[in-house]
Amino acid sequence: MKPPVFLPKDLRARLIANGEKGRELDHVPVVKIMDPLGPATWLITELRPNDPDVFYGLIFDPSEERGPCLSYDRLSVLQAKKGTMGEPLERDARFEPRYPLSVYKVAARIIGRVTEDIETLYLVATNLGIRPVGPLPNSAASTRNRAKPPARKPRSTP
Repeated sequence: MKPPVFLPKDLRARLIANGEKGRELDHVPVVKIMDPLGPATWLITELRPNDPDVFYGLIFDPSEERGPCLSYDRLSVLQAKKGTMGEPLERDARFEPRYPLSVYKVAARIIGRVTEDIETLYLVATNLGIRPVGPLPNSAASTRNRAKPPARKPRSTP
């Protein structure tokens, strides 16, 4: 069986361009690779220009018994991996990143897995002082406009 093609030429070019800019920038993820039947997820932000098999991104692979982390890995290794039920990993063609990788990293550490939950990402980004890259969906806008709960008054002791 031929390994899946995760990166069409246009996405590969964007990832290499990010790699040329360097990791000191907080890139927006370009590609999401996922286990279609499980929680394993890779958000990839860049490829090394001198070795385009090496990628950098947010990795959550429960089979490695570690939480979500930022790391380098190889596309060739990723293409050889199998999902929870032995199926090939897939590129999520519907993935629309709205924040830099740091927002996804903090949200993943809070939740324990990579998330695309709009409200969670919005709240994390707001706390980090980061604005979304594109327009927010309606549910995040409602979070933004929601009134804050009143501050609790300290209990008085008798």
